[in-house]
Amino acid sequence: MASDLEAGVMHAVSLDGKQVRTVVGGLDRCPDGGVVDKLSGHIYWTDMGSAINTLVHHQS
Repeated sequence: MASDLEAGVMHAVSLDGKQVRTVVGGLDRCPDGGVVDKLSGHIYWTDMGSAINTLVHHQS
């Protein structure tokens, strides 16, 4: 996971850095913590004290 604060997005990035894709857009605050639950297909993050946000992403 990587954040682009100017664009307001979070990206998934391959370990070698060659593959980047946007997984969350429209962020209006800076994420300050996050975790990927690969088994359930969820991404959880917080942004400077607000409630926990969740994105559900299922790969086909």
